[in-house]
Formats: sequence, structure tokens, C-alpha cells
Amino acid sequence: MRIHSVTVRNYRIHRELTVKLDDSRTLIGGPNECGKSTLVEAIHRALFLKSKVGGDTQKSMVSTAYPGAPEVELSFTAANEEYQLLKRFSGASGSTRLTEVGGQTWAGEEAEVRLTTLLKVEEIDGGRGVGNRVAQQWSHLWIWQGQSGDDPSEFANLQKDNLLQRLQQTGGAAALQSETDSKILAQFAAATEATFTQAGKPKAGSELEKAENSARTAAAERQSASEKVGKLHQSVQDFADANQVITRATTDLEALRRQQDTAKDKLAQVAELRRQEQTQATEAKVAIDAYDTLKRYDDQIGNKREAIAELKNSLAPKNEETTRLTDARDSAHRQAVIASEEYDKATTHTRTVRLRRDLSMAFEGRFEKEARRAELQSKQEKVQGYQHELSTLRQNLAKLPEVDAAKLKKLNKLEKEILQSEAALQGMATGVELLAAEAPASP
Repeated sequence: MRIHSVTVRNYRIHRELTVKLDDSRTLIGGPNECGKSTLVEAIHRALFLKSKVGGDTQKSMVSTAYPGAPEVELSFTAANEEYQLLKRFSGASGSTRLTEVGGQTWAGEEAEVRLTTLLKVEEIDGGRGVGNRVAQQWSHLWIWQGQSGDDPSEFANLQKDNLLQRLQQTGGAAALQSETDSKILAQFAAATEATFTQAGKPKAGSELEKAENSARTAAAERQSASEKVGKLHQSVQDFADANQVITRATTDLEALRRQQDTAKDKLAQVAELRRQEQTQATEAKVAIDAYDTLKRYDDQIGNKREAIAELKNSLAPKNEETTRLTDARDSAHRQAVIASEEYDKATTHTRTVRLRRDLSMAFEGRFEKEARRAELQSKQEKVQGYQHELSTLRQNLAKLPEVDAAKLKKLNKLEKEILQSEAALQGMATGVELLAAEAPASP
């Protein structure tokens, strides 16, 4: 078997780390507590530990700094085929996926069985101390931290049966068939018979039994001590991880404080912008109201123009009637002169006096018409004056700048003057009544 690469995620101090292994030799170096042994442990557990393992073994893999379940991904070659292995250690919900590159994919328990077949190891279930039992897999090839100076024969003996079986399968056991080897085997067999029972257990009272009892006691003590040491190592590791978390948290806190200050500045800017928006909205409302007022005044001016045009139209017949009356007066005057001459020639002094009386009466009527005519002409001049004044007001209104309180007051005054002009025009819009005439007047 050859491992090509490994990726660990959320595994103790590693958030996500990928290491590619050289086909000849790979050396991983770094300061203490940087995660070298953690990486080796992650590779071993991905190969030999089931993904659904729980308890302290699973908790020991969980990162205290990063969220998410621990994951290990391996790329390796076994039985001349390349495989991709992905294990997610999340307790009862853990998952395993094994993929043959360019071939089949296995998942769950089926993937675990296939993996143990490829690795040629026995399947190890969960339970108490599963971490220590898994550490015995390939113990003749795996060297854990703090064990590089230990006697390797102990680990080789743990794998002796499997190694001999594989030698026999590959033909390596043929070297044990020589005559010397047979004698040595016979001596081993005699020693074995003297030491072991037929069931393969040490005979009671033999040195082997005593040694095994002592070994078991020592192994139990060693196991207990190893567990304590492991817990101490884990505590040290957890302490270092906690320090790193605190350092990162302090840095993040400073960054958050800076972000908070920036946010406060932005909030102040937003408040200022909102205040400006309210001020501009108020100014816009005032401008709209002023525009509506000016538009209303413009409409009123238009109405006044129409009213003036109507007054002009209504005065036109009056002017024509005045002209006709003037003509009638002149004609009556001429007739009166002619009548006076005829009366002078044709009647006596009495009739002359009578004619003079009539003439005086005609002149009296003439004087009344002259007075009426002067009155109408005065009214016409007033209308023209009002029109001129209205034109001046319009010009002044066109020159007006923005409307303020004083200008609005002036505008109201002008509006009152327009109303007065309208009232005056309406007062002058009267008929002309003919009181007396020496000759008939045309209608």
C-alpha cells in the first residue's frame, strides 16, 4: 500500500490542511504543538477506525477552534488500484465513502468492510478503549510519538500470526523446510509442549504463566499510565489550542471594535443625510406651495384678461351708439338752424319768439347730450387707464423674483386693485338713454 495525499478538516488544531506525500520519502517538520502528530493520527484513524465511533475517542478529534465534524480524506494505492477515502467522524451520524478511481464506489458499512479487506486487517468495533485497540493495527510499521525508542519486537509479535500467514501465502514459508530448521522446530515443539497445554495456554505454575501474569499486570498498569499520559498530552494540546483560540479571539475582537467604530461613523453620516433629506423635503414642499400659489395667480390673471376682453367687446356697441348720437346731434343742430331761419322768414315776431323758445329748448337738449357724451368719454378714458394699469401690473408681475412675504403682500394688493378695476368696469357697463331730440334717432 502507498499513501499519496491526505486532507484533514476541523481536526483538533487543523481547520483544513492538505499534504501530498512523495513516493520515496516524506518528512514533516515544525515546532512543538503545531499538529504533526495530529496529522499522523488522523491518517491512522481514517484507515483503521470506523467513522461512527463515539465517546471520548470521537470527542478527542473535535476541534475547539473551528465548527464542524472532523473529516479525513486519503488518496492511496492498494492491490494495484488507486482509491479515494473520505471519513467524517460525527458519532452515530458519521459517514464513510470509498471510491476506486475510475471504478466502483462504496459507502457506509460496506465501505468499512471493503477497506479492511484492502488493508488485510481485522475489523475493530467500538466500545471502551477502542482508540488504544485501533493503535495496535500495523503496530510493526507505525511509530507513535514518544515510542521511537521502544523495543520493536513487542509490536512485531502482535502481528506475528498475520505476518506468517502472509509469508505462507506468498511462498516465503518455504525457507522453513530445511533439515536444520526441522530440528530447530522439533526443539521448539518440545519446549512448546513442556510450556503449553493442548489448548495453547501456558501450563499452570510454568515460568511462562508467571511471566504472562506479570506481563498482564504490567500491561494493565502500563495501559493505565498510557491513558493518563494520553490525557495529559491531550490536556496540554487542548491548553495550546485554547491559547491559540484566545489569541485569535483577541485579534478578532480588535477587528470587530474597529468595525464598530466604522459603523458608528457611518451611522452618524446616515443621520446627517436623513436630516438633510428632511430639510430638503421641507424646502421642496415650500417651493411646491409657492409654485401652486403663482399658478393660481396666473390663472386669475388669465381670467382677468378674458374679463377685460369681454368688457372691450361690450363697450364696442356703446362706442358705436355714441357715434350715432353725435351724428344725430349734428344733424339735429343743422335742422334746428334751418328751422330757425325758416321761422325767422315765415312767421311773425311771436312765432319768432316761439321758435327762439323751441331753439332754446333744443339747445338745452344739446347741452344735456354734450354732458352725457363727456361723461361717456370720461368713462372710456378710465377704462383705457385701467387697461394700461393692468398691463403695467402684468409687466411688474413678470419681473417678480421668488415670492416672499412682502412680495406676496404686494401681490394681494395688486389683486385687490384688479378686483376694484373689474368693479369699476362693471359699473361703467350701462346703457345710454336718449332723453330728447329734434329729429328721430336711429336705433
